[in-house]
Amino acid sequence: MAESSGVRLFVGGLDTAVDKTHLADLFIQHGITPLTAQVARNAQSGSLGFGFVKVAVDDAERAIELLNRQSFRGQKLKVTRAGPKRNHGRNWFSRKRGLQR
Repeated sequence: MAESSGVRLFVGGLDTAVDKTHLADLFIQHGITPLTAQVARNAQSGSLGFGFVKVAVDDAERAIELLNRQSFRGQKLKVTRAGPKRNHGRNWFSRKRGLQR
């Protein structure tokens, strides 16, 4: 999708039980209709605690103002404009975990 069709927001601080439906519902409860919602997941550990929501350009700043630093399921959210998508390759997560040990 082109940037003009929406703004991609980063949503950090998600509880590990949150899925894309919960994330979309959070935005809907605040009067913002998400175009897409996804939660970053790992096959071994499940949720990585962050996700992305694409919203209409006109809703982006309002979504950030309403949801950034708000509590959701006991966690403090961080909502910002997402940076450009990066392709880390298939084994990026495994390599990164190896460096952190």
